[in-house]
Amino acid sequence: KYRRTIQMRTSMPSEKSVIFLLAAVAMEETKTTYERRIYQFKNWKEKNKITVEVQRKER
Repeated sequence: KYRRTIQMRTSMPSEKSVIFLLAAVAMEETKTTYERRIYQFKNWKEKNKITVEVQRKER
């Protein structure tokens, strides 16, 4: 999508419209990227708690 946006840049009326278009594409990509669940972080709180306890014991 970014490549298409950069190629469209030459047909834009002003620099502000190019920045607006790039920002809109970036926001769209961010929304779709973070919509899905990340299963690696499913039990993150529990794993973090165990890690902190182990680090405290090592001190």
